[in-house]
Amino acid sequence: MKRNIIGTIGKTIAVIVSAAALLSTGACGSANASDNADTKNVIVGVSPIYAELANTIKDQFDKQNKDEGKTLTVKVFDDFVTPNTAVEEGSININFFQHGVYLKEYNKKHGNKLKAYDPKGLFRYYMGIYSKDLTSLNQLKDGDTVLIPNDSANRGRALKTLAANGLLKLKSGVDIPGVLDVESNPKNLKLTETDTLKEVKSLGDAQAAVVNAISMAQGGYEPTKNLGVEDKAESAKYSLVVAYKDGSGNDKNAELFTKAVETDAVKKEMAKEFKGAVVPLW
Repeated sequence: MKRNIIGTIGKTIAVIVSAAALLSTGACGSANASDNADTKNVIVGVSPIYAELANTIKDQFDKQNKDEGKTLTVKVFDDFVTPNTAVEEGSININFFQHGVYLKEYNKKHGNKLKAYDPKGLFRYYMGIYSKDLTSLNQLKDGDTVLIPNDSANRGRALKTLAANGLLKLKSGVDIPGVLDVESNPKNLKLTETDTLKEVKSLGDAQAAVVNAISMAQGGYEPTKNLGVEDKAESAKYSLVVAYKDGSGNDKNAELFTKAVETDAVKKEMAKEFKGAVVPLW
């Protein structure tokens, strides 16, 4: 009996050891994208806003890196958080969807170490005030609803845009203001926070909305037909950057991606798709 028990225990231990070995092998065999910065297949995460543009960038990337056998895979995310989470966790190499101010706020909030390849960015775009029904800001009535983005960086930008157009007064010295930093709201506007990606579709639910010009262009609107825009000095702060995880080795992939962006083909696609809503910085 004792011999049988010992034999059974021995077999059980052997099974456990074998299972552990298989798990270990499986873990090693499924390396993350950021753990393999020298991969031949570079994965970039983008938001739906830049999905079409990313296809043109992919064409340029694949062409420029043909001799090295490198290709670009575009992965589209439907929110503004997951692309950064994916870079941090290593399921993608780089991302291209956010401006530097948003990246800084994201790192601060989540304690991450994502880095912009070139803080200057690749292009900038403006934020404007839009409406389906109004043709002038003077037509806004007391208590009207105005949509603003729900993330801190873009919300602050929207509030500054409203202030620049005389609709609000903000506390001085606040770099990224929130609704609690509104000192004066003469028309008692109802500031309703909405997901940036849903603002254009929700335009009919409010009297006005503060939206970035790119989203308006992609929503079928003429971005230049706005009721007001932010100060030019503010627009200059919000340039789109390529982000990667610091220390992952993906700075090289970010460099290759940047070179693919800085081409005449991409500049031409931007002009066609965004209808003058963006300003290339190369």
